[in-house]
Amino acid sequence: MEDPFHLTPLWDALLTIYNEIAKVCDKHGLRYYAADGTALGAARHGGFIPWDDDFDIFMPRPDYEEFKKLAIGELPEHLKFVCHGNTSEFKLLFGKVQDCRRSTIEAVERETGRCLSNGLFVDVFPLDGIPSTAFGRFCLRMKSMTLVQYNAFVNFKLKELPVTGKVRWWIGCMVAPLCVFLYGRKNPLVCLEDTYKSNPYDQSRLVSSYDCTLSVFRKRPLSRDVFGDGISHAFCNQTIKVPEQCERFLENEYGDWRQLPSEELRHPTHEYTERVPWWLGPTKK
Repeated sequence: MEDPFHLTPLWDALLTIYNEIAKVCDKHGLRYYAADGTALGAARHGGFIPWDDDFDIFMPRPDYEEFKKLAIGELPEHLKFVCHGNTSEFKLLFGKVQDCRRSTIEAVERETGRCLSNGLFVDVFPLDGIPSTAFGRFCLRMKSMTLVQYNAFVNFKLKELPVTGKVRWWIGCMVAPLCVFLYGRKNPLVCLEDTYKSNPYDQSRLVSSYDCTLSVFRKRPLSRDVFGDGISHAFCNQTIKVPEQCERFLENEYGDWRQLPSEELRHPTHEYTERVPWWLGPTKK
């Protein structure tokens, strides 16, 4: 398999984490799907995209919440599930399964010549429902926009944000009194999560994954049928589970997904130098 950036040791480590996640999910009948760039790599390259340096999984919200509970006792000791609920420094709406063996991380860094500031991890995104009506989606968008700005104000330092983040921070500063009035002192991450949970996955015709930006609203809503129960797809020297209608999923995410991006975009995206506080797992019980 093509590997211009010498990422094979990283890919092997990520697949090892994925396989452990898959074991737990298969054992307990949980739905899960390799998604985003991982699904794109499976369909277009038969494995990792040659410049991809992470692994993404989607889980319907009920399965995601169950996996969070099972992860503590069912994953191997060296794998930890990190989320904003068990790690105050973690400011995202999804979770990561981290390989917390420092020696393993350092070995991969030596072999790839990369600093893995986030450690070795697989991202796990919950899938939630979206209102079926245009008005319902508009209301969700407005509420989300307000909370996203408020989250930037509460959970991030102005000096550490890029330009767009600084704009969000200042808007968050202005809407903070309204949010405190509506939600009290609740962490905006919890408010966002509660907002998205209010549309139950299995009762919704349309679904999506959310993060702490508004990127979800730049995509067309996806039918829940696109994910289904998932299907197996060849990936490197094994198989992984992808959405049942994988090509439809990829068209929604990427448009003409068979077309390679321009040369200047073909490079790994996780380029950091400083360790994040949670790179070896949760920081609180």
